[in-house]
Amino acid sequence: MTKVEIYAAIRRDSRAGLGVRALARKYSVHRRTVREALASPWPQPRKKPPPRRSRLDAFKRVIDQILREDLNAPRKQRHTSRRIYDRLITEHDMEGISYSTVCGYVAWRRPEIRVQAGRSPPEVPIDQEHRPGVDAEVDFGDVVVNLAGKPTVCYLFVFRLLNSGKAVHRVSLSCGQEAFLEGRVHAFTVLGGVPTGKVRYDNLKAAVAQVLGFSRARVENERWTVFRSHYGLEAFYCRPGKEGAHEKGGVEGEVGRFRRNRLVPVPQVDSIAELNELIEQWDAEDDLRRIGARARSVAEYFALERPLLAPLPAEHFETGRTFYPLVDRRSQINVRTNRYSVPVAFIGQQVKVLLRSSELLVFADRNLIARHERLIAKNSCRLDLDHYLEVLVRKPGALPGSTALEQARQAGKFTPVHDAWWSRVREAHGDADGTRELIQVLLLHRTMAHEHVVAGIAAALRVGALSADVVAIEARNAAEADPQPLHDQAAGKPANRAVELPDNIVSLTHKKLTSLPPDTRPLPSVAAYDQLLRRSRPPDRRVFMSSSSAQQPRITRQRGLTEPAAEAAIDQACRMLRLPTLRQQFVGIADAAEHEQLTYRGFLAELLMAECEDRQRRRAERRIKAAGFPREKWLTDFDFEANSNVEPAVIHTLAKCEWIRNGNPLCLIGDSGTGKSHLLIALGAEAAMAGYRVKYVLAASLVNELVEAADDFVLGKTIARYGRYDLLCLDELGYMKLDERGANLLFQVLTEREERASVAIASNESFAGWTKTFTEPRLCAAIVDRLTFNAAIIDTGTRSYRLAQTEAQHSIHG
Repeated sequence: MTKVEIYAAIRRDSRAGLGVRALARKYSVHRRTVREALASPWPQPRKKPPPRRSRLDAFKRVIDQILREDLNAPRKQRHTSRRIYDRLITEHDMEGISYSTVCGYVAWRRPEIRVQAGRSPPEVPIDQEHRPGVDAEVDFGDVVVNLAGKPTVCYLFVFRLLNSGKAVHRVSLSCGQEAFLEGRVHAFTVLGGVPTGKVRYDNLKAAVAQVLGFSRARVENERWTVFRSHYGLEAFYCRPGKEGAHEKGGVEGEVGRFRRNRLVPVPQVDSIAELNELIEQWDAEDDLRRIGARARSVAEYFALERPLLAPLPAEHFETGRTFYPLVDRRSQINVRTNRYSVPVAFIGQQVKVLLRSSELLVFADRNLIARHERLIAKNSCRLDLDHYLEVLVRKPGALPGSTALEQARQAGKFTPVHDAWWSRVREAHGDADGTRELIQVLLLHRTMAHEHVVAGIAAALRVGALSADVVAIEARNAAEADPQPLHDQAAGKPANRAVELPDNIVSLTHKKLTSLPPDTRPLPSVAAYDQLLRRSRPPDRRVFMSSSSAQQPRITRQRGLTEPAAEAAIDQACRMLRLPTLRQQFVGIADAAEHEQLTYRGFLAELLMAECEDRQRRRAERRIKAAGFPREKWLTDFDFEANSNVEPAVIHTLAKCEWIRNGNPLCLIGDSGTGKSHLLIALGAEAAMAGYRVKYVLAASLVNELVEAADDFVLGKTIARYGRYDLLCLDELGYMKLDERGANLLFQVLTEREERASVAIASNESFAGWTKTFTEPRLCAAIVDRLTFNAAIIDTGTRSYRLAQTEAQHSIHG
C-alpha cells in the first residue's frame, strides 16, 4: 500500500471507533504517523537533505571577488581559471581541491557576475512564431562517410523551413560554392517553391566576401548575388560566432539530430550519389515524425505550407563553375591542380569543363565527352580506361601496367571476370592479339550496361569462347533476360526499351494492335527442311580443278623489232598511259619476239595480253584482300578422299560461279572438322578471282556490327553496303544463340539480298537445330526459307578429318 492509501485506511478505521494505539498496531506504523494521518489526508512531503558541503565553499568569496575585479580590467589581462587556481594555492593555502573543480565553478559563476553587474543581458531564449512559407534556415555540418572502403570527411547541407520543420538534406565532397548553390537548387526542387521571407545563413565565403564591422551589412559574392536574383531570395546573415548560431538554432539542431539518427553507424557506400539516394529515403521517413508536442506530423504541416511558397523560375540555374582547359598530349586536362582524362580524339583541343560539387563534366562542341567524380585532394588524377582504348589497340603492351587499368580495378569496373577471360585469351592468341580482343570487349561497355557485359564474359568463359563477338552476343542475351529496364551509362537514357507513356496518353499503335484478332496459326517448324540434306551420293570421282592463282600465263613469243630510241619512247608512253606491266616487260617480250620472229600483230597481242593479265591478277588480289578471308584456302588443297560426303563434281560446278550469277544461296551443313569453312573460303576465293565482289564474315561479327550500326544511327548504310556484295559468305551460323535484336537485324540483311545476290553459309547445325539460334519460330522459319530457296545444299557429314589426321599422327608416333 502507498502512503496515501495507508492514510485513507487509518482515517476510515478511526471513524469506526479505533484508537491511536490500535491503529498503529493494525498498520504497523508509529503513533506519530497515525496522528499525522488523522490531521491531514495528504502525507507530509519528504524533507530534502541539506546539500553536501564542498571544500571550495571557503574560497568562493575569493573567486567571486577576483571575477568582479576582472570586470574593470583590460580584456587581455583578466584571470583565467588556471591563474585563479594558482593564486588560491599560493596566496590562500588551498589544498585538496582539484583544478577541474575550480574551473567548473569559474565557468558557471563568471556569466552570473557579468549579469549581476549589468555588463551583459541574461541568456534567455525567446519563443518565435513563423508564418507558413516565409522563413527558412541553412547550414552545413561535417560528417564522416566510409566511401568506397575509405573513411572520408564529407559535408551535410541542410535546408529547413521554420514553420513546418520540413528539412532537405544532401551530402557533398566539399562545402564550396558549387555545393552551396547545388544544395539550394536541390532543396527548392524538392520543396517545389522558394520561401517568400528571409533565409538565415552563416557568413560562408561561398556567399559573403566581407563582413562589414559589427552590423548586418555584407559584401556578397557575385555568383551568390546572381543566384539570389534568379530565385528571388532575401538573405539574413547571422552574427559571427556562437551568438550567430543561436540565431538559427532550428537548423543547428536539425544537423545534429540527422547526424545522430541517420549517420550512426558510419554509412558505407560506393559513391556520394548512392548516399544521397539513401538520404532522400530517410527524408521521406522523417516527414512522418512529430516535432515536440505538435499535434500533426511534419508532412501534414508541410502540405499546408507548400502552396504558400513562391513558384520556381522557369529557367534552370547552372550551379557548376566553368573552365576552358587545353587537352595535353596525355589526353588529360588540369582543373584546380587535379588531372582528369578525356577521350584521345580530343588531344590538343580546348574543351569546356563544368565543375560541380561532386562531379566534373567535360564538353566538346556542346557534346558530353567525359564524366568524372570530383577529386578533392590536390595533385591527384582520375583516369578512365575507356578513354584510352583506341590507343591501346595500337599499343596493347601498355595496358597491363597502366594507371587507368589500376583505377578501373579499384573502382570495380575491371572485375576478376575480366582478368580471367583476359588470361585465357592471351594463352590462346598471344599477349598482343589477346589484349586487342579484350579491348574489343571493353568497348562494349560504351553501349551496354556493366553487369550485362560481365555476364556475357562469364558465359563465354563457361563455354570456352575466346572471341569478343561471342561476348557481345551473350551480353545482349543477358540484357534480354534482365527484367529491369536498362539505362545507358553515359546518357542515363533507357536502352532498347519502349517508351512508357503517361496514363492520360494513348498510343495509336497500341490501340490498333489491340483491336486486331488473335493469331491462331500454329507456330512454323523448320524440321521439314532437313530432308534437303538426305540425298543419295553418286560414285566418288575426282575432277580437274583449275585456279587462276595457281597457273601462270604462258607467252608464246614470236619475231619483233626493238631500237634504243624506241625503248625510250615506249617507256615514256607507258608512263603517260599508266601501263606499268607493259613498261616493265616490253624489253624482254621484244627480245623474245625478235628471237622467235613474231609478226607485228603477234608482238602487239603479247604486250596487251601481258598488261591485261597482270591487271586482272592485281584486281583479283585486291578483291580477295577486300573479302576479308581469315586464311588462305583453295579448292586444290581440299582433300576429297578424306571426306567422301563432298562430291567433287558438285564443287567443280559451283566453282564456275553460275549460282552467283543467278543470285542463288549456298548452304554448307555439317559437324566441326568436315571442311565447311575450307569450302566456303575456297569458293569465295574462286568467285573473287572470277571478278565478283565477295565479303566473308562470321555470323557473330556481322550481328555485332549491325547492332553497333543501329546504335550509331547508320544501320541503313550498313545494310546497303552488305547488299552491294555479289557474294556474302556467312560462317559459323548456328554455333550460338542470337539475341532477339541481333536476329532481327540479320534477317534484314538476308531480306536485302533475297533472290538478288547470293549468300553462302556454313553451319554445324541442321535446319531443325536453328531454332536454338533463332528463338522466335516465325523468324527462324523465314530465314531458313530464304536460305534454302533455289539453294545448293551440301551435307559435309559428321566425320572430322582433323580428328582423323590427329589419330593418324598419334598412331605414327605412338
